[in-house]
Amino acid sequence: MLTENDVKEALSRSYVQAICCMGGYNYGTDAKDYGFDFTIKEILRRPSGKHCPSGLNLEIQIKATTDYKLSKTEVEYKLRNKNYNDLAMKSDATKRILVILLLPIEKAEWLKQDAEALIMKKCAYWCYLEGNGQKDNEESKTTIQIPLKNVFSVENLTKIMDTIKKGGNLNSSFLFCL
Repeated sequence: MLTENDVKEALSRSYVQAICCMGGYNYGTDAKDYGFDFTIKEILRRPSGKHCPSGLNLEIQIKATTDYKLSKTEVEYKLRNKNYNDLAMKSDATKRILVILLLPIEKAEWLKQDAEALIMKKCAYWCYLEGNGQKDNEESKTTIQIPLKNVFSVENLTKIMDTIKKGGNLNSSFLFCL
């Protein structure tokens, strides 16, 4: 039987996969896990009608939790400093974001299914931490605030990828974590 953490991880991966698929993006995982769960890849349609990767990638770290605080404007989450440092590290190549799936307290509410719908509760939010200072004690946690406008949706994923493609700054183009 899967542990509760295994179920959370599987649900968060499924959420991200669904958003990627509906947005027309491919995704993959590395053979070894060095802190990032998925690489989202832009796919181009060539003039011949064939499809191929464009080379534009976005690495994401995924978390699923029932341990968060929600206000009218933001979600507050305690992120382990090791993960924070991975996300805050400067990268001249691939950009990196955190995606946090908020789940109800009651496990029975996480997923509902019948003949009409498959419903996963609640929602995932994203943030971009690159350029923030590194934290000393990697076993401690840092509280981050993610604006509720940063829903991890097809629309926002497309905006993120377009911003990266144009060489834009995710911090100046979007709301970001504090």
